[in-house]
Amino acid sequence: DTESQGISLLEAMTSGLPVVVTDHNGFKETVIEAETGFLVKERDIKNMSDRIISLLKNNSLRNKLGQAGKNRVNEFFEAKYIANKILSLINRN
Repeated sequence: DTESQGISLLEAMTSGLPVVVTDHNGFKETVIEAETGFLVKERDIKNMSDRIISLLKNNSLRNKLGQAGKNRVNEFFEAKYIANKILSLINRN
């Protein structure tokens, strides 16, 4: 209950790996359900295992989610993007 962003999540996505994570803290800000990965309710072991199995069985889905996740991280979570957003907020005043 302490990690808000999930650095390991961003690292996996940057590597092009599809992710299956619990819908916890800020993870839904990072993962777009069925587009960049899968979000499951906490303690929902059945849904978590079903999502993982679906990825294991479907190479094209793995590649699609993995690439979309990588693109999302590169677009919205790179240091340069974040620095520019902060700078634009500072310059707004």
